[in-house]
Amino acid sequence: MIKRVPIIDVNTGEVIRKWSSGKMQEINGLTQENLEKFFRKREGWNVIRTRKGFTKTHGIFVCARYKNDIEISVMAGEGLYSSPRKKAEKYQTVEVAIFDKNDEWITKRSRHSDSEAPVIGYVGEPELIRIVSEIERMR
Repeated sequence: MIKRVPIIDVNTGEVIRKWSSGKMQEINGLTQENLEKFFRKREGWNVIRTRKGFTKTHGIFVCARYKNDIEISVMAGEGLYSSPRKKAEKYQTVEVAIFDKNDEWITKRSRHSDSEAPVIGYVGEPELIRIVSEIERMR
């Protein structure tokens, strides 16, 4: 049974679509486990690298590839553009980078990035879901 959930723009509160296609629309908290589960349950995604606590100062690292060969890297921890900016089990925001099939940064060409920086900082759960949805629409 498909759970019919309205898709709402969090900035305007406007209903974008009456219901979702059944794709996982929530992450349920920015943790290592929840991010891995989010990508594994979405059709067309493959988690290619993940290491919880991959250094002493980082709490989250998930790299996933969509079937169009676009990759997303989601990280959080000390020294990264995330909150809190220390190692934790759960984060309010994460740092995101996007790569094309040639391993070139495409984050700075993304409409989500307001600078030439290769990453998008302080990305909350709703924005991360929007970014993932946009990657799914890329050719």
